Amino acid sequence: GGIAGGGYDGTNNDSGIKNCYNGGAISVSSKEQGSVYVGGIAGYSSNIIENVFNTGHISADISLAEGHVYAGGLAGYKKGGSISYGYNIGVINAQGTYTFIGKVIGNNEGAALRRLYYIGTSADFGVGNEQYAKDKVEFKSEGEMKQQSTYVDYDFDTVWKFEPDKGYPFPVLQAIGYIEPDDDQAENTTEFAGGNGRFDNPFKVATPEHLNNVRQYAGAYFIQIADIDLTAATAEGGVYYHNGRGWLPIGDK
Repeated sequence: GGIAGGGYDGTNNDSGIKNCYNGGAISVSSKEQGSVYVGGIAGYSSNIIENVFNTGHISADISLAEGHVYAGGLAGYKKGGSISYGYNIGVINAQGTYTFIGKVIGNNEGAALRRLYYIGTSADFGVGNEQYAKDKVEFKSEGEMKQQSTYVDYDFDTVWKFEPDKGYPFPVLQAIGYIEPDDDQAENTTEFAGGNGRFDNPFKVATPEHLNNVRQYAGAYFIQIADIDLTAATAEGGVYYHNGRGWLPIGDK
């Protein structure tokens, strides 16, 4: 996690996490059989998490080995304890034999949830293993996430504040503010025509190759900037012919 880790045995059990954020990209990969826990704030947690947010890109890949991936914007695996007053705007993607991906929590096992938000749509899961937790982990539009009224019961007197004059339009913690990390702003001009996959700088899709790369970034944001003709690419001899099957669908929703 960006603030606290947690190994295969979930040893990050004794400390609560309060009043912090992560803005850096977090990437985990493994060729060993087992489980991977990755989250913007904590990989694995069984205590209190409160007043936190994540803007960083969260990714995990154990596709070369059999195992479980638990990936979440705030916590990968939350076992007991609680998590409250937090939000995620970062991109999340994970690959593995068994994946639990949530915009806020990858897997929840008995933790109390309260007032958690993320930028997304109704097709996203706020909690990877609880598709019906939408009353406690809510998706909001970008515009809604910029409004103080969205953050019900947040303490804007002593804990949270908005400071849009500094270029960041979402709430920050009064004690530490927010500094945009340099490493999270790299433009991807190899797989796309630019962008970094965040809501405010989506990957730019202009060619069949760019469109095919979308399948590698299931949790990212995209914008199509040109017409894309797949006729030649899916014809016999084309790179996406696939023995007559043609273009393979992206995603399963």
